[in-house]
Amino acid sequence: MAKSLAEQLMQAGVVNQKQAKKASKKSKKNRELKREVQAAVQQTQQQNVQKSDEQNEKIRLEAQQKAIAAQIKQLIEVNAIESKGDVEHNFSFDGKVKTLRVSNQQKQQLANGFVAIAHLGEKFYMLPAAVAEKIEQRGEGYIVLLNDKIEEDEDDPYKDYPIPDDLMW
Repeated sequence: MAKSLAEQLMQAGVVNQKQAKKASKKSKKNRELKREVQAAVQQTQQQNVQKSDEQNEKIRLEAQQKAIAAQIKQLIEVNAIESKGDVEHNFSFDGKVKTLRVSNQQKQQLANGFVAIAHLGEKFYMLPAAVAEKIEQRGEGYIVLLNDKIEEDEDDPYKDYPIPDDLMW
């Protein structure tokens, strides 16, 4: 069986027993220090990976939100109904009463839930109810007014009698 290097050096008279123990202790300390450094490096690498994953997730979420906002903007601009008329339609927005000029037919469609009002920036747009529902699915806060659809009853005995404009409730 071969002897260790320390024993061979002591037999050769190059080092004494005290020097061999001292060298052995230094090598143990170096191994322990090396293990600690490797553990610290691994921990730092894990933390860096976790931070980069969190940053990537944040960037991905921001990009997704921007994409949704762009989709909503496109839906509003493409499907906007021109709202020029002689009748004022009042609605509330952020605690204030806003007015949109519409035609009689558009006012009826708004009341019956076939048309909705959306806002984009400072402007208000009229949209078909189906588009407004798609926008609501993608993001909240864009639709200002969307009434429940009211189907006209074929058996309504009063359908031929219009409601007077000056009727006060």
